[in-house]
Amino acid sequence: MKTPQDFRYWNSEYLNFSTLSKAIEYDTFWNRMFNPLALYAPPMEQTDAMQIGTIVDEHFTESIDFYETYTAVSRRSGDDPTQLTNTMYSAIDTVIKSVSRIPDLLNYLNSTNAQETLEDKTLQIKGKLDFYDPINNHIIDMKVPGSIDNFLRDLYTFKDRSINIYARYVRQLSFYSHLVEVNYGKYPTAELLAIGHNGTAIRISIPENARRLAFAMLTEDINLIRNNTDMTYQITSSSNNETSDTDSDGIWSDDFIFD
Repeated sequence: MKTPQDFRYWNSEYLNFSTLSKAIEYDTFWNRMFNPLALYAPPMEQTDAMQIGTIVDEHFTESIDFYETYTAVSRRSGDDPTQLTNTMYSAIDTVIKSVSRIPDLLNYLNSTNAQETLEDKTLQIKGKLDFYDPINNHIIDMKVPGSIDNFLRDLYTFKDRSINIYARYVRQLSFYSHLVEVNYGKYPTAELLAIGHNGTAIRISIPENARRLAFAMLTEDINLIRNNTDMTYQITSSSNNETSDTDSDGIWSDDFIFD
């Protein structure tokens, strides 16, 4: 009988969101797809798009200066991780400069707690937040999707353009919001900051009710992983819940697009 601690690539008794989402995903019809065998898989090799997101994240949250660390080459040679193709280098440069052009955002990000790790000892989960402002009790989670259009398609439901609580971005933000509440005693406000590879940036506030509903599902996911001993692929039907922002006409009222 396998337990979570037996998973070869699971190196902690605490679940993080990455591990959780590796085993459980939701399809386009919001069915829960549970694949515990995914927890045995070695870490996936980063695609160019994933590496772009990682490097941008490191630049802003870990003080790893992009311009001092990486060089652009027409073709990578060997396994030198500091070499980036011209296309990748240009995309990262565009994203970084886009953030710098947003009024007061860069100063605000620099004033927050970056990469703070929080834990919930009861659920045995942990997460590392991109940016958390303890004074204003506010989370900013940075994303670098290749396309803002695709990002928005994932974020909103097709039917009524309400927040899609099954979207990975919302689920992850609900995970972090819960950790802040457990550690700081108050549920935070939260937003997604998404910057496309073309430099278009958008900030979207995710309402509390959407995050609460998303985390209720995550709690079921966490229990499913911890209690499951059947190592076969399963599909279990989830409740087909959607949540609408109470101010449906104003769902874009807190969103700011910068070209």
